[in-house]
Amino acid sequence: MNAIPSLENLWKRKILVYPRCISCGKGPESTSHSLFGCRTAKKVWSESFFSSSLAKVSLFPVLDVLTSLAGHLFLDDLGEVCMIAWAIWENRNVLLNGGKMRALESVATRALDFLSEFRLSKIACGSPPSSMAARTPSDWIAPPLGALQLNTDFVTHKPSRSIGIGLAIRDNRGKVLACPGQLPAWGLFSGD
Repeated sequence: MNAIPSLENLWKRKILVYPRCISCGKGPESTSHSLFGCRTAKKVWSESFFSSSLAKVSLFPVLDVLTSLAGHLFLDDLGEVCMIAWAIWENRNVLLNGGKMRALESVATRALDFLSEFRLSKIACGSPPSSMAARTPSDWIAPPLGALQLNTDFVTHKPSRSIGIGLAIRDNRGKVLACPGQLPAWGLFSGD
């Protein structure tokens, strides 16, 4: 999870001077803090069905939180958690890049609306041809049966000084269960 450009990760790479959370101003902004521990994130989660599930694990690393939730949530619910986390991160990026954050009460609703739209489009389009279903690249290692895997990737576009981040949760067959779509970010980033 150290690939996610939280302010703490950027600070560790000596890109930033101090990684103070831009949303709450308290302590370093780790990925876990941004998505679960920050008061703004907690407000978003309080508007969701998952607030009680997250209360016990919100201070753990993100992967541990998702693993814990995967142990007792249905896959559709885990997809909703990932979409809300994406929306929290997107809202944080708006603030980081000089914009105005969305009302915290609307962040979870917006994320679930996106997910609902995605699910409806899948139904309307039908399932993909069998040759496209559950492709497994040769370098991809499947998680154990019953476990899920979070796959991440990013691309940089130097002229616009932007990056795109992709996330997907897959089962042991390689089937994508949740994918929040494109996550653009603008700013000065370095791969060093």
